[in-house]
Amino acid sequence: MRTCTTLTFLALSLTACSDGSPADETPAEDTSTAAETTASDATDTESESESESESESSGGDESSTGETEPDFAALEDELGTILSDAGAPGMAVGIVKGDTVVWTAGFGTRDLGSMAPVGTDTAFRLGSISKTFVGVAMMRAQEMGIIDLDDVIEVPFSVDNPHARDEQITYRSLAQHRSGIVDTLWYECAYTSEDGSAYALPDQQKFCPETPMPGLEEYLAAYLDPAGEMYTEENYADGPDAEPGTTYEYSNIGAGLASASLGYATQDALGQDFIAFTNAEVFGPLGLEHTRWMRDELPDPDSAAVPHMYEDGFVPIPRYNLSTFADGALYSSVDDLSRYLAAIVPGEGSLPGATVLQPDSIAEMLDFVDLGDGDGQGIYWEFFLGMTGHTGGDPGVATAMGYDAETDVGLVILLNSTGPNTETLMLQVFESLLSFSNQAL
Repeated sequence: MRTCTTLTFLALSLTACSDGSPADETPAEDTSTAAETTASDATDTESESESESESESSGGDESSTGETEPDFAALEDELGTILSDAGAPGMAVGIVKGDTVVWTAGFGTRDLGSMAPVGTDTAFRLGSISKTFVGVAMMRAQEMGIIDLDDVIEVPFSVDNPHARDEQITYRSLAQHRSGIVDTLWYECAYTSEDGSAYALPDQQKFCPETPMPGLEEYLAAYLDPAGEMYTEENYADGPDAEPGTTYEYSNIGAGLASASLGYATQDALGQDFIAFTNAEVFGPLGLEHTRWMRDELPDPDSAAVPHMYEDGFVPIPRYNLSTFADGALYSSVDDLSRYLAAIVPGEGSLPGATVLQPDSIAEMLDFVDLGDGDGQGIYWEFFLGMTGHTGGDPGVATAMGYDAETDVGLVILLNSTGPNTETLMLQVFESLLSFSNQAL
């Protein structure tokens, strides 16, 4: 997962680019930007009548109380133009106000090969936003007495930093990226074809073992265990950074390890592996029907957004899997992810008729360690730009999710492409949603 690129760009450029400076000049492709829109509260994320998304673009409608309704039609036009100017294939966006999902919309196409439109129930790969679900699953397991965040992880292979003596890697140190486990080039070997028989990016993976390792345990053992094929001492931090709980270093491998240990614990306690546990204890209670770890578990796997990369124009790339899937391979729709954000942050773990965590668990999960420059790290949730959430990035994937407690506004952005102006596109969409929300909601 390359999650820090978009986050860093937004943090550094939000003020500098708010004057409407032009986006990077990437040749635009002719992709449809017609929006599919839903305006709903968090207890009902299904589409309502289309009239909600067809309001006059010149201004809001008058409500029965005489108040001006938000002009979502004008917002759709603005976002559609931004996407079209960028030449990117598709996008889905959502706005949360308090614990209510007030608006979601899909733009463009989920696949340039078929030109099928993006809907609000189209499942996108989330990149590292996936990690927040690992955090929620950890907290739920702690509520159930299965683990404690300060338990030492347990897996059936050796995890032993050669630069530290008797180190104790806990769930908390993994979730706060303070475990001493480092992402090296070997992490790239986690990207495989969907069937696991080949590498997903062979030109970039020439150094990887001849045979891919699509299984989580097999891959982690090869990376972390001294007997593993990808093991090197550089896979662990050294010096003063080696001791778990001391130094922050973002680690995708660490997130995979956390999910593996949690899965062994839930298997022992409940007979459920990590995927089954999150299905039952996280996705199910919140009604997230279009959120699954594996594409073939979605209600309509073929309708999931296809990743696209830029090669003299955006082109679809083959779908791929990730051996350490919990660090970035989750699929979700903008309807589901907006509902999830509303439940976790402003809802403190609950929505009407749906509870996933108790408020004290949310408080512990979102107790941020200060990283400096206004950023913070919780239990796989982050604090950035004054918002609680996470960002994500992968080949053909760019995502952002955040909630601002001061304005009670949350935003979700999902793209099925990466290219030379992806960061600028994300910034423009972010600014447009933020400006609209601050003025209209």
